[in-house]
This record gives sequence, structure tokens and C-alpha cells, in this order.
Amino acid sequence: MALIKTSSKIVHPIIKTSKSVNGTFFYGGYIFATGNEIAKICGEPNILYDDKVTYEWELEVDEIPFTIYDYREIHSPNMSTRLYYHVGAFNREDTKKILEVFKKYGFKTTTFNELIGINN
Repeated sequence: MALIKTSSKIVHPIIKTSKSVNGTFFYGGYIFATGNEIAKICGEPNILYDDKVTYEWELEVDEIPFTIYDYREIHSPNMSTRLYYHVGAFNREDTKKILEVFKKYGFKTTTFNELIGINN
């Protein structure tokens, strides 16, 4: 479990989830990092090696289940490759909350609209 400490309180634990993540969707949220950086906070990923995803984490924060995954990378990424990992969630609001938590951990986060120059 990864924790952020604020004063003497612990907030925003990111944990492996036992909740279903089936039906999560990419709502345009990205975490720009290496797999190793994500693993330091979230633990080791599931290694899939299918035609779309190599590494995926099934997690939750504040009881919100979500996934982080590399999607259709041109090359075969390894855990030290820095790239835009997709965030899968059940809705846009959850995606925003997840990105905010990762920002607090010091990660660079962005959205699809920001990447293409649209500010919403």
C-alpha cells in the first residue's frame, strides 16, 4: 500500500483492488512515467503481453477502482520506458480524482485534450 502523509494523518492509499475493473474505460487520463516509477507506488503490475497491453495495474484509491496500462505502444515497452500510461475508470469524474491523487505523489499527469491543445 502506498500512502501520502499529511501532518500526522495518512490520506489517499493506493491499493491493489479486489473489486471488479471490468467495464472501466479510458476517459482521456494519462500518467507520464516509467513502469518502475508506478511500481514503487502501486506494486508490481500484471504482465499481460497481449496485442494491446503489456503492463496493467488493477488498483483503487478512496474506494474508486481503476486500471493503469500501456495501450498499443509501437515498441515493446519495458519497465524503464517512460510513456503515457492510460488510466481506466468508470467515469470522467473518477478519472479526474485519480489523476489528482497521482499528482500529489509527484507524477506528471495530463489528459488527451491537453495533449492535443484543447483546454476543457
